[in-house]
Amino acid sequence: MAIFQDDGTVAAKAIQIAAQQAGKPYVWGAGGPDAFDCSGLVHYAYSLAGLPGAGAPTAHRWVTASISLMGDKVQYGQEQPGDLVMPTAGHVGIVIGNGQMWDAATTGVPVQVHKYGKPYTIRRLATPSNNSATGGTPGVTTAGNPIDALSSIGDAIKSFDNALKWLVQGHNWIRIGQVFSGAALLYLATKVD
Repeated sequence: MAIFQDDGTVAAKAIQIAAQQAGKPYVWGAGGPDAFDCSGLVHYAYSLAGLPGAGAPTAHRWVTASISLMGDKVQYGQEQPGDLVMPTAGHVGIVIGNGQMWDAATTGVPVQVHKYGKPYTIRRLATPSNNSATGGTPGVTTAGNPIDALSSIGDAIKSFDNALKWLVQGHNWIRIGQVFSGAALLYLATKVD
């Protein structure tokens, strides 16, 4: 379920904030404002843009494992500016349109625009306020059908498997706390009152 409804303002502002980071260096684990990794850039941009529950911009509580489960899944070709695109299970960027995204890719490559092909997943944090993407009634969330539920379970299992592979790499142990805080953020963001 999307975290909140947006008339496009938050998504547009997140893109603008990501663009303002152009040229800053990639540093693994960095959440800005002087350097970023991929999830750090996404979190920083959406925090400053005003995404509810995102936390402080430099807290960097999001990791790609938790991002892959946030919001609503979007089919390739249906993405909109501001959606989060994961070209692989371990990388994320912010869609700007025409198969391009803002991202912090890897060591030696500064924050910049990159092209992406058919990705691992695309996630939408905000539902358009008119629900034009889903054709629903504004403010109403409907339950998915059993096929969607099975697909979501499959996606969760793949994400969990990728997270486990990520965790067993020695240099990633320092991020275990971030994974748990990301999972808590996901839970809180999707909790229905």
